[in-house]
Amino acid sequence: MWSDSGIYTHAIVREPVERLISAYVNKLSCGLYQVPAGRDGSELASREDRKTWMSVAEIGTYYAKSVAKYGNIPGGTKTLKFKCPCSLPGSGRVLDKGGPDCDRYAVGGNKSFTKCACSGITIEQFAEAMLYVYSRWWTEPAGNLNGHFRPQVGKSSCFDGVRPEDYDVVSTIGDTAAMRKFSEHLPSHTLGLWGDERSNALEGRLYFEGKPWKVPAAVIAKLKEATRDERSILHKYYGNQKQ
Repeated sequence: MWSDSGIYTHAIVREPVERLISAYVNKLSCGLYQVPAGRDGSELASREDRKTWMSVAEIGTYYAKSVAKYGNIPGGTKTLKFKCPCSLPGSGRVLDKGGPDCDRYAVGGNKSFTKCACSGITIEQFAEAMLYVYSRWWTEPAGNLNGHFRPQVGKSSCFDGVRPEDYDVVSTIGDTAAMRKFSEHLPSHTLGLWGDERSNALEGRLYFEGKPWKVPAAVIAKLKEATRDERSILHKYYGNQKQ
């Protein structure tokens, strides 16, 4: 039921490449952690600094197995090994099953890092998987693929058989004015509910093995190729908005 029925309709979208990278970081990455601005993420960080670091990935293999299956990743998930901060909970399965044993597996003179591992896929494999899934989505949609990795248009999306223009509003969640309007239609509306610019991520940077982490340019290029059709449909709804 759409606008002419008297029901307010609002679809929330996100820039497709940014969305997939965010999904990888939160659902699939092994070893990434977030360091608040000004709190050193290196092996030389103080104990006080390390207490402010946060794990960013959900622990578990469900998402990785799903992407590996539907993304046609040869061999499925792999055991990925990396350095992890001793004091960081949920950073991966430590090789010593007894826990973060920095005395036994210490990496670095101050014993702030140890050896960890988890079952997952690399971001390069993820980009290839998305290319495979998205190129076939319009004729062979992988209906059981988790929603975080599905296209925002087409089968099983908000726009499955419906044009974006059929909604009253299509916006990003970062569009303060649009989300304020959205909140006014909630049963328990509080003025400004979506207008305080809060985020589920603290200000800071992502680190891997004690070094700032960046998405490889080749990965971004492949994700752009994978989401070309999606971006052509949705670009006007996020192109000029702060994400």
